[in-house]
This record gives sequence, C-alpha cells and structure tokens, in this order.
Amino acid sequence: MTGQALFADLLVIDCASFIAGPAAGTILADFGARVIKVEPPDGDGYRKLKHLPGVPRCDSNYPWRLTNRNKESLALDLKQPEARAVLEQLLSRADVFITNYPLPVRDKLRLQYTDIRALNPKLIYASLTPYGEFGPEAGSTGYDATAWWARSGLMDSVRASSDTLPGISVPGMGDHMTACSLYGAIVTALYQRQRTGQGCMVGSSLLAIFFNTVIGSFQHFRFGNFDALFFLTMFPAAILGGYIAPQIAKRVSPLWVKRIAAVGLILLGLILLGVLF
Repeated sequence: MTGQALFADLLVIDCASFIAGPAAGTILADFGARVIKVEPPDGDGYRKLKHLPGVPRCDSNYPWRLTNRNKESLALDLKQPEARAVLEQLLSRADVFITNYPLPVRDKLRLQYTDIRALNPKLIYASLTPYGEFGPEAGSTGYDATAWWARSGLMDSVRASSDTLPGISVPGMGDHMTACSLYGAIVTALYQRQRTGQGCMVGSSLLAIFFNTVIGSFQHFRFGNFDALFFLTMFPAAILGGYIAPQIAKRVSPLWVKRIAAVGLILLGLILLGVLF
C-alpha cells in the first residue's frame, strides 16, 4: 500500500479485554486507524499473563504486543462520573466502538448499544460475547479455552481415541480467528455507513465462530479407535458423488462420466479398506 493508510481517518474506541475483542481493533490499527484502548486503572487483566504456558519467551510482553500493538491506552474507572464524561466525549466523535464486556457489566456501566447510539448515531458498535446476545446464557462469561475449545466439543473431537486425554488448545487459538470475523463485520458496517450515513450494531460470539469455521471436526463418534464420523459422512458422499456428479457431467462430456465414476469407486474402495482393515 502506498500513500495514506486505508483507515487513517477512523477513530476506534477499544473498550474490550483480553484477546478476541481487542484483536479486531488491532487489525484496524494495522491499517492506520487511531485506536484508543480503554482500560481500568489497574490495567487490562491480559497484561498479567505474560508467562502463560505456551506463550513464546521474550524480553517484552509478547502476548500483549501481539494483541494490542499500534494502540494508545487510556486508564478510566468507568464507574466514576468524571471517567464517564471523558468516554462520552470520545464516543461522540468515534467511528467504531468495540466491547466484549459481559452483558450485565454493560448494563451497569451503560455500555449497551442503545446507550452508545444515543451519543453518536453514526457509530459502529461491535459486540463480542462467548455464547451470543440472546438466550439463557447470554449473560454468561467465557474465554477461548471455555467457549470455543471446551464447550464446542472440539477439545474432545481432536482426541486420537476415546482412551486419549482431552486436548489442550494453543492460547488464543479461537480468539484470533474470532477477531478476524469481528473485523470483517466492522468493515462491512463501515461500508454500509458510507452508503447510508447511519451507524449500526454488529457482533458475534466465540461459539458461533467455531460453528462457522471448524464444524468439520465437530462431534466424532468413536467405537474404540474407529472414527464413525469419517465413515458416516464420506461413505454417503462417495455414493452420492458417484451418482450426482455424472448427471452433471453428462451435460459437458460423456468422457467425464467415466472419469468421475472411476474416482468415486476408488474413493469408496479406500473408505471400505479403511473401515475393514
């Protein structure tokens, strides 16, 4: 890229903690946006996890830099009227507001979309939750390791067999994936605002991103060391592919009928060999 950065004219208020929410703001910052990270007076709790197992060892706080590079930091106790006044001043001229605070906390601090929209109707409100905005668990707290890794069932699905211990995730593995999706939602909303002049609310959850990205490895049903999910999905796929694909191919070239049928039979044979032996 040459010249002015893509988002050089954007002001983003990052009122989120740990990884998934803030990392979406980091991507905006990488493209030139001015991102102000609002933290409590004692700092974001993620600052204290420098020595988390699995984190690369280095002189600086690697995980913090990875998730919060290129940002300005502002310490505010949002329970205090003076701090609230400062935040409202920033929000009145901001383009994007990012938060992953638990919904009960947002209610208490008046950080729900309706609260923020009243200050700036053109602002894009980006919300991230563990399990969604609605339903019995909307107010529940959760992290990458609990909502994306354990609750989704992925922790169990990656086991080699039913005798293997549950897998351990890499720190932030689902968080960064979720942040990329939230970033995409923000950019889409900014494009809509450019056309309509109106802000809006966008959002997602750790669990939703799992189901939209890693669902292919979800819920393996094992019998000993035999993975039933592979058989139950690939076996019908091979049979259907051997029938449906040739019907489409007939409209292109008769030669493709033989080729696709042959490939289907080979796949079916390999599957059966894998099951029997």
